[in-house]
Amino acid sequence: MVFRFLVGVLFSVLCATLFASSIPVNGKYQSAYRTFDKHFIKQLKQWGINGATVAVVKNHRLTYLRAYGWANTAKKQAMQTDNLFRIASISKTITAIAVLKLVQQGKLKLTDKVYKVLALKPLPGSNTNREVYQITIADLLHMSSGWAKWFDPMFGPWPKSYVKKLQATPPVSCERAARFMMSQPLTFRPGTQFRYANINYCLLGLVVSKVSANQYTRQAYVDYVQKNILHPLGIDDMYIANTTLGEQPKKEVHYYPTYQKRIHYPANKDMIVLWDLPYGHDEILQKNFANGGWVATAYDLVKLINRLQLGQIINKRLLKEMVSMPDGYRFKRGKTGTYLPYLYGMGWFLLYDTPYTVCWYTHGSFTGTNSMIVRRHNGTIYVALFNEKPSTYAKVSLFRRQVMNLFLRYA
Repeated sequence: MVFRFLVGVLFSVLCATLFASSIPVNGKYQSAYRTFDKHFIKQLKQWGINGATVAVVKNHRLTYLRAYGWANTAKKQAMQTDNLFRIASISKTITAIAVLKLVQQGKLKLTDKVYKVLALKPLPGSNTNREVYQITIADLLHMSSGWAKWFDPMFGPWPKSYVKKLQATPPVSCERAARFMMSQPLTFRPGTQFRYANINYCLLGLVVSKVSANQYTRQAYVDYVQKNILHPLGIDDMYIANTTLGEQPKKEVHYYPTYQKRIHYPANKDMIVLWDLPYGHDEILQKNFANGGWVATAYDLVKLINRLQLGQIINKRLLKEMVSMPDGYRFKRGKTGTYLPYLYGMGWFLLYDTPYTVCWYTHGSFTGTNSMIVRRHNGTIYVALFNEKPSTYAKVSLFRRQVMNLFLRYA
C-alpha cells in the first residue's frame, strides 16, 4: 500500500515536471488539477498562444492559481500569477456592477431615462431623434437600446462619411459618441430585442461618471468604481489601460497581435479600419474605459466575482435581477426569422451548464487580448486571461468553448 502511494506521488511529480518543462508554468502545483494542466497546456500549444493565467474559486475559497507560458517572449519573462492583462469587454460586467451599486445607493433607478440623466445635447448641426429619450438604464444594461448592431461608433469599422458626422476622427470619446447617437434612428423599440453594441456600456460609463461626480470624465468613473467596489475588497491594482507601448507597469503582459488576412468590408476603400496593433490605436481603449478598458489579474477577478455572488457588493435582490433574463426580450435568429429568448442579463451572458442550471459567463477580446469568466450554478468561478488570441472571431469563439469545456470537465 505504501509502495503504491509512493509510486503515485512520484508519477504526479514527474507529470508535473514534464508539463512544466515544455513551457514555463508558475504557481503552486496541485495534483487534483494535473489533468486540467495537461489539457490546458496542450491547447495553448495547439493554438500558438504565448501565455495565460488561470484562477479557480470553489466553495468561496481560492483553490487554484496558475500561470502558463510567456508574459514577454523577447525578454524571456515567464508568466506569473500576478501578471496584469487587458480584459476588454469583461469591463462591461464591472460597469454593470457600478450602475447597480448606484441603484442600491438610491442615486439612480433602472427605469431612469438615460438621456434625461446625462442632459446631453446632439452634435452641432444634428437633429435629435426623440425616440432616444425612451431608452432606460435597464435597456442599456440588457443591450436592448434599439440601436442597430451594424454600426458601433466606439470600434468601427467606420464609413468615412461618419468622420464629418462625428466631427472628429475615430475613435471618439464616449461623450461625443453619445451625442452623435442622439440623432441616429432606432431599429426597434427600446427594451424589446437584444443587440450587442459597445455604445450601450459607453453610455453607462457616462452615467456612472455623471451621477457619482456630476461630470463626464473617465477619472470620475474610475474613482467611483475603485472607491465603492474595488478598494473595499482589497483590490488595488485594477486600472484603465494605457494604450501606448512603454506606458504599462512592469506586471502588465506584452500583447501579441495575430496578423490575419484583412477582412474585405463592403466598399473597404470608403471605410476607416484600425488594423492589428495591440498598442496605439489612438487611445482606443482609454476612450472605451467603461465598455472595454480595464486591466486586471485573474486573482482579482475571481475575488471580485466571488464577493459579488455572496451579495457583498450589491444586495441579493439586485444580483438576482443582474443575472436574470428580462421577460419579453427577443432576438431574431437564423434564416427562419424565429424569435427566441436570448439569455443575457446585465453584463452577463446566461448559459446552460447542465440541462437545468444556468451559469454566468462573460468574455473580452481585443487585439492581443482574450479573456473569460465562468461562474457555475454551484458557485464555482473560473477565470482565464490570455495575451494572444486566435486570428478570427469564429476561432476565438471555438477556443473559448474549448477552454470552458476544460474547466467544466477537469477543474
